[in-house]
Amino acid sequence: MTIAAISIIGFGACGSSNNSSSVGELDQIKENGEIVFGTEGTYAPFSYHDADDKLTGYDVEVATAVAKELGVKAKFVEANWDSLLAGVDAKKFDTVADQVAPSDERKQKYDFTDLYTYSQGVAVTKKGNDDIKTFADIKGKNAAETKTSNWNQTAQENGANIVSVNDFAQAVDAITSGRAEVTLNDKLAVLDYLK
Repeated sequence: MTIAAISIIGFGACGSSNNSSSVGELDQIKENGEIVFGTEGTYAPFSYHDADDKLTGYDVEVATAVAKELGVKAKFVEANWDSLLAGVDAKKFDTVADQVAPSDERKQKYDFTDLYTYSQGVAVTKKGNDDIKTFADIKGKNAAETKTSNWNQTAQENGANIVSVNDFAQAVDAITSGRAEVTLNDKLAVLDYLK
């Protein structure tokens, strides 16, 4: 299953996607001299801390380049996945850089950049579990997912019972501890975790 994943949520994200609102928010960002990005900081290779505890990753690099293009400084505020969009709504940050896939529901409330990451979704299970080979096989199984992610929606659409977690590391812990049998996630994040 190929998923077009992520775009940075654009300006005008607080309930309006009209151009005048977007321009006003962009002007405010330029006046402030910084753009505040919400990100998890725990989702390698997109947003994580390196060996020196410095926030880094693909989304961090893209967001930093966006800020540079705007002529402002990039500031990052870390939060759990499920609170990122709420943080935009509450004006805790201007936008989000954290693999937010556009959905019809999200597009009604937020502006998105053009897509800049394309990846596949994968099902992760405990080693030796041969019961799950396709997304259809998760019907009736416990899937560890964050509450507001596209992966949660995909798991529900395929009949899984949701075990709520805050991030991918907790999803893996839920599988290894037996609280869940599967988690759905981005192939790149899974490969990075396995590395």
